[in-house]
Amino acid sequence: MAKKLKELKKEHSVFNEKLKSLFKDLKKEKDSKKRSDIFHRIEQTMNEMNGIRSAISAYIKKHL
Repeated sequence: MAKKLKELKKEHSVFNEKLKSLFKDLKKEKDSKKRSDIFHRIEQTMNEMNGIRSAISAYIKKHL
């Protein structure tokens, strides 16, 4: 049980680092087309992170 939770937390951590990197890229980028692309990738990453958070919540509710 705890193994699955650790895997989910690790996956969330990876996405969190990806998100930090995207925000750094966004700060540096001046071209509006590239900024728009970065915004889209940020949105996708956040949606994936929300899915992981939901899975963590469901796991905790089910097993605790």
